Amino acid sequence: MTKEQRISNLKSLGYTDREADFLCFAALHSGYFVRRQFLGFTERERGKLDAKLAEKTVKAGHAKALVFRHNRTVYNLCSKPFYEAIGEIDNRNRRTHEIFTIKNRLIGLDFVLKYRDHQFFATESEKIAFFRDALEIGTDHFPTKRYRAKKSPAMTDRYFVDKFPIGLASQPAPNGSGPVVQFCYIDDGLHSTSGFEMYLDQYRRLFARVPVFHLIYIGTFSDHFEGARRMFERIVVNGSKRTPVDPMVNRMLGYFRDRESYERRELATFDQPKLIQFREDRRAFSNTKCESLFQQWKEGGDAAVMRVLCPESLTDSSPKCEFRTLLSAFRYELFGTLTNGNWRGADAL
Repeated sequence: MTKEQRISNLKSLGYTDREADFLCFAALHSGYFVRRQFLGFTERERGKLDAKLAEKTVKAGHAKALVFRHNRTVYNLCSKPFYEAIGEIDNRNRRTHEIFTIKNRLIGLDFVLKYRDHQFFATESEKIAFFRDALEIGTDHFPTKRYRAKKSPAMTDRYFVDKFPIGLASQPAPNGSGPVVQFCYIDDGLHSTSGFEMYLDQYRRLFARVPVFHLIYIGTFSDHFEGARRMFERIVVNGSKRTPVDPMVNRMLGYFRDRESYERRELATFDQPKLIQFREDRRAFSNTKCESLFQQWKEGGDAAVMRVLCPESLTDSSPKCEFRTLLSAFRYELFGTLTNGNWRGADAL
């Protein structure tokens, strides 16, 4: 569904052009918003516009108001018909989340509002389409979470479930290597960088395959900035935590070596067990992709294949990347001190 179709559908629910545009933007990128963000989106000063929109969404049942400290209100776009109107009926943004997630979603929305001149991929399908189709990176290298169906043993893989902003910088890479991908990590406010370490582990396989990228660490305080930078350099740049090589890759490389010997008629080492294994491997790797990899292997050896299949396992495969930090302009003190439970939340419908 195009942006224009989404806005048209929301207008049919009673919203103006600018209201529909903002609500579509907020629903896809966050699922939550505060009135200040609508004013920023429309470049208007505080007035009745934001109050009117908030009242309209709650009255229509498209959003519910969540009241926190000092009577500050966050609006959760939660209506199934609303998400159906924008073609995202299964989007998990409409669910009510934990307090840390709500805060992160609002900070993420602030970020994409600040850089609206950049192209952001708001949905899971948009992210998959870019990395899989535009950059030709397989989904097995995406950050993945597996869910079990409620009424059956079936499993479903979902990608990029953290919902952190991902987009393209407004300017391409200076060396002509394509667009600069921008990944974002939002500090949840806990007194630890363990969450960031987990994030890096989940994304490292994807990072290794993206030609050029920036990772932007966003926090409401700068306490963790330097520690996060060192962790990024250790794990991503220097690669102290290399992913073990897939056994099938090692098997393929062994087959390539045996195939080259066989084609050269160097058969002295081919006893019966090895010959049986060679025939099995030839059946397993008899496809166009493996044939292309074999040609690359003949020219560049094991490293040439490893750079294609598992670059994160190589010691010389540091991606062209840059770590940046961004201090959030808003601390969201309406949530109180998250680490000691000093917050209050209640429906105010």
